[in-house]
Amino acid sequence: MENNLDKNAKWLLIFGVVFTFLFPLLLPILDKTGIGSYGVVGDAIGGITNPISQLIGSILLYLALKAQLSANTIVQNQIEQDNQKEQEQHNIEQIQVFYSFFQDTFKNFSYEFSNEDRKQLLYGRRAIKCFLNDLEQMKVDIHSTDDVLMYDGVRELLSILKSAEELFNRIDTISSKSQHILFYRTLLQHELLFNIFPYQDLDDDINIKTGKCTICAEAHSYYPPVIFEKIKFLESKFI
Repeated sequence: MENNLDKNAKWLLIFGVVFTFLFPLLLPILDKTGIGSYGVVGDAIGGITNPISQLIGSILLYLALKAQLSANTIVQNQIEQDNQKEQEQHNIEQIQVFYSFFQDTFKNFSYEFSNEDRKQLLYGRRAIKCFLNDLEQMKVDIHSTDDVLMYDGVRELLSILKSAEELFNRIDTISSKSQHILFYRTLLQHELLFNIFPYQDLDDDINIKTGKCTICAEAHSYYPPVIFEKIKFLESKFI
């Protein structure tokens, strides 16, 4: 598509060139009184046409500078768009690394579950559920932060939840509009809901309500309150 500015400059140039050559031809029909007193006819014609040429040149120079400024603006906008794309790609790569770290930490959570028949080393979701369930059965006050933190599994689980919190914070800091980043937010929510969080939503669907604790009046099931509080905090970050 032709730019209007280029079109105007072209027609102005054509008009100026035609008028510059046409004007001397119109001299015979014009009043030539006083031309001879200024020197030769060529000097007179030059003196008449030069102002027109200079005016046309000044206008063309203005149009050229204006076009250059427009071009510079377009280039600058393109550079900014490229920088934004590079930054978004960098952010997505960071989110991928953080999410992979969260997944690896979760999958590597292990617990040796034992019953009357045998012992079994569990990983991931099953390990977390069995560990927390057994922790409640042990002679440990799950309402005492100092007591529960003596167990490596509790500290490891808190570390997993902390990494999820960091990932949420990074996603919120980077952007809430990028579809790529929102995709990882959705994945993170899914991982937390179905692998770590209590089955509260599933229990509600089948009309099984988790009773409130007689000590703290919270429905934290077999989750120690120090973990349950972190879970509630993460739940508040869900969209």
